Amino acid sequence: MAEMQTVQALPGPPPPDDSKSPVVDQVATAVRNIFEPVFDGLMRANDDTLNTRGQGRGLKLYDELERDPHCYAVLQKRKMAVIGREWSLEPASKSAIDKAAADMVQRHLESMEFDRICYDLLDAILKGFAVGEIMWEIRDSEVVPVDVLSKSQRRFKFDFDSNLRMLTFEDPMYGEAVPERKFVVHRFGGKDDNPYGLGLGTVLFWLVYFKRQVMQFRLTYLDKFGSPTALGKYPVGAAPDQKMTLLSALSAIAQESQIAIPMGMEVSLLEAAKSSNNDYDAFMRYLDDEMTKCVLCEIKSTSGKSATLGSNHASVDDEVRLEIVAADTDLLAAKLNKTLIAWDVAYNMPLAKPPRLSWDISEPTDRFNTAQADKLVFDMGYEPSEEYIQATYGDGWTKKPEPVTPPPVPGFQKPSNGLPPGPAQFAQGGDAQAILVAQAADPSIGAWVAAVRGIVESATDIQDLRAKLMSAFPQMSVSDLAKSMQAAFAAAQLAGRYDLTRGISP
Repeated sequence: MAEMQTVQALPGPPPPDDSKSPVVDQVATAVRNIFEPVFDGLMRANDDTLNTRGQGRGLKLYDELERDPHCYAVLQKRKMAVIGREWSLEPASKSAIDKAAADMVQRHLESMEFDRICYDLLDAILKGFAVGEIMWEIRDSEVVPVDVLSKSQRRFKFDFDSNLRMLTFEDPMYGEAVPERKFVVHRFGGKDDNPYGLGLGTVLFWLVYFKRQVMQFRLTYLDKFGSPTALGKYPVGAAPDQKMTLLSALSAIAQESQIAIPMGMEVSLLEAAKSSNNDYDAFMRYLDDEMTKCVLCEIKSTSGKSATLGSNHASVDDEVRLEIVAADTDLLAAKLNKTLIAWDVAYNMPLAKPPRLSWDISEPTDRFNTAQADKLVFDMGYEPSEEYIQATYGDGWTKKPEPVTPPPVPGFQKPSNGLPPGPAQFAQGGDAQAILVAQAADPSIGAWVAAVRGIVESATDIQDLRAKLMSAFPQMSVSDLAKSMQAAFAAAQLAGRYDLTRGISP
């Protein structure tokens, strides 16, 4: 009877001991990773696309992706979404030394091309990591960062402690260790603590590759459809030189307008039939949309497609866009806070805490919708303050003056005895010249009204009033009225001419 083999159990973890302190060192280190080659002491990028398709070019493979116009456009859009935002520094605390450190860093960053520096570091989105070399200068006993120069990623490697090493002529295999506080390494993506990161190039490569293949087929298709293929026929038993003559004639068709062939040979053109199945444009648009979704996580802002009525696709796309911007700004700010800004404070004010860099990703308010809401509130009986108007709509607004009541026209009095009003009273609702004429005629008309009032008060009955009015009418002089009216009309004519010389329409 065969002996039974015993299987030795694998050792398990030791029982927990509450008296021991926690393990603070990393256990699953890169050097203990059985899937990571360790023969040269350097780590490899976990990018299958780069490892299989690079063919010795390395990250230069991803540089060629930006030769595609659409791929370049969406990558630019994502980078510019960060560069176009306003950045700010917040002191670490309210202490005087921390505020002074924030002012110093603010002054240093503003003296550099900070937007260009951030733009270069965002190249990590495509390639997984980006390297920038800080150029320090000593000015008036102060260490000042004057620039951060972008360096090609192909020149650097990482060891198993994630330390940056620069490949040189002296050591092109393992590279040389770089000085401290000299290089900024910004990473994007990556898994298993791989310092190379994992950029979008690993996905974009295939989309651009397929698009280029489709473009080649499309150009061939257009050539076949646009220019027909020449077909030549030679008789049986034709000599080789006759065949070459026919081929030369067929080649000349594409360039010459006239050809000559020997008798007995035939030349014709084959027209390519257009097929609806060869819709290369639709497939290329599909690849462009896939690039947009890969980089921007939405396609509305780049493809120009509008959402249907009642859908919430537009709002969802805007939310995703803001989330992408927030993620990119947070990652970049975290890297600069730990490197460039922290080192700047350590060199110049070691007792201070470094400030925190951040970007404002808030969207501008829609003033039209705000104005509509403000109008509804105003109709409810509330009036906005001047401080609110300036804070909401900006400077340049002043409160509209209250309407001014025009002064009363001289000579106009409200009648108290029920008698008809004078001419100035009738002209009050007219223009300025009508009022002027009425004012000129008012004295003469007023004298007539006074005479009539006296006759009315002295009359005993209707017959007596009629007789007195008939006798008094010839005695009422109209010469004064005529002179007043003539002067008023002359003044109105001169005023009209004056308005015409100033270009004022009547």
